[in-house]
Amino acid sequence: MLRKIEKELNVIIEKKDQDSITLKGLTGFVYTAESRIRDIICKVERIENRKRVAILTSSTVEWQYRRGRKFKAFDPFTNCDLEEAFNLQTTSVQIKINSEVYNADIVYKVATRGRKQIELKRVQLKASLPLNWEDMKGQSVVLIELKADSQEFTEVEKEFRKTSLSSNIIKIERVQNCALWRNYMIKKEELEDKNKHKNNEKHLFHGTGPHTTDQINNQGFNRSFAGMNAI
Repeated sequence: MLRKIEKELNVIIEKKDQDSITLKGLTGFVYTAESRIRDIICKVERIENRKRVAILTSSTVEWQYRRGRKFKAFDPFTNCDLEEAFNLQTTSVQIKINSEVYNADIVYKVATRGRKQIELKRVQLKASLPLNWEDMKGQSVVLIELKADSQEFTEVEKEFRKTSLSSNIIKIERVQNCALWRNYMIKKEELEDKNKHKNNEKHLFHGTGPHTTDQINNQGFNRSFAGMNAI
């Protein structure tokens, strides 16, 4: 894609490092090339973010459609579309089954194409959650403020002080997100199998602004949230 831009606009694109490039050429063409490259980056970030959400969703909920006597799971992206419609209480959404477009009724769990109907099913996957988590009462994300005299608060505070930061701690909250936890455990097991040992975790801290905390709590870390607050 970058080589195509170079050829079309007669510019030179040099990769300085993993996160930056340099453009050389006539000013007008350089501006056009920069605009196209930014569009490409935004498109890739949207795709990656969509993929992340789809994977997280499929780790907690599985939408299926009847195929003969059995039910078959949808692909992660269709699964995500159906679950989003379910959570938004949308009555219907268009999906594809075997490359054919159907209108999925979220309420009655049926996909319709003309006179043809296919039964749908939503399966809530069970996740093994930490024993110290509190009852989430059916919610997907819950924030629990830790008591200052609790062992968990003390342990987190101790780890934070190791960073040599002198910030005043106002409160510490535990983020209980079933989807993120399940996805984390899957990746943890993959690393343990790959590295042949279990010493693959580190306690790290990352600074951010108040406008991105909800996104991080719900979707996890994403480079598109990055700003000037990292520590």
